Amino acid sequence: MVKSVAKYLFVFCGLLVACATLAAEPAAAARERLLQDIKSWVGVQAGVAADRVEIAPLDGRLKIAACPAGARFDFPFPARDLVRARCDAPVWQVFIQVSVRTPRNMIVAGRPLEQGRVLVEADLASRPAAGAEGFEDRASVVGRILKRELPQGSPILPRDLEDALRVLRIIGNVKAGEVLKPETFRLETVPRALVPAGAAAGVAPAEGSRVVRDVAAGHILLAEELSEARLVLIARQSLAAGQLVEAVMFEPGLINSRDSAQRYYTQFSGLEFSELARNMRVGEPLRASDLRPAILVRRGQSVLLTVGASGGLQVTLRAEALQDAKLGEQVQLKNPESGRTLSAVVTGKNTARGM
Repeated sequence: MVKSVAKYLFVFCGLLVACATLAAEPAAAARERLLQDIKSWVGVQAGVAADRVEIAPLDGRLKIAACPAGARFDFPFPARDLVRARCDAPVWQVFIQVSVRTPRNMIVAGRPLEQGRVLVEADLASRPAAGAEGFEDRASVVGRILKRELPQGSPILPRDLEDALRVLRIIGNVKAGEVLKPETFRLETVPRALVPAGAAAGVAPAEGSRVVRDVAAGHILLAEELSEARLVLIARQSLAAGQLVEAVMFEPGLINSRDSAQRYYTQFSGLEFSELARNMRVGEPLRASDLRPAILVRRGQSVLLTVGASGGLQVTLRAEALQDAKLGEQVQLKNPESGRTLSAVVTGKNTARGM
């Protein structure tokens, strides 16, 4: 009798363990099934395969209950980068950020290219490619040095390139106090690793610049060796008014140091979230008057709003901007779910923190 009772207790305890395991599994299984269903649904909406749909990392604390009848999906915002999933029984809804990975046009060698070549626009072509390593924009490649030979059509990868700078290479010996004439130097592109600190990089020196000490042929000229020049930021490509500025758009260049009527920028730090107030040509120096605070949030756009204390529990949601705003400005947002108006402070491009 005792053995029979013990046997049934053992079986009963085994069932309890199995039930506990099954109870723990549905949350993870339901979450995974929901994500797969979202990928399939977004794929149908976008006309692509489900494996091209990517889901942003989820908060590990997010619990998703199973939805026996299946969740319903929709895009609550025009940007279609956020999917709303809703279940009728049990009642719940979650917002999942998604994106569709599209084939990219990657930069390839437009003709056979030799090792050591300084790449120019004519060397490049583009073609669709699935690789994640290559470059999509030519500006990231032009002006850099090729570290190995590439056949025509071969993708250009980051490991194939070496950063380069344009410098002033002295052709003949120049004595201290002499005016630096065009026939005494040449502009040359060299690997960044070979450029000495403080090199007078970017453009030809201002007219009338003199060397302050003797320099020999083959020497890379330093900015401190020129009496009438100083280093500032210059445009490395043509830029349009209204563009949000980035560090890669500029490089060090020379101007005449006697030109003190203008304030020029010498480093990019602190210029983030600014935009150009005018068109700029290649080689033009960046002046204080050329920049203005950029509008980072525009009326009608979807804004990622973060609510909660920094370092503590935070909630993010999408809201509609009711006005234009710049960095640090207060902006009014509308919660499309509740219709409530919220106040927030702009923290970046289409991002804000609740007040």
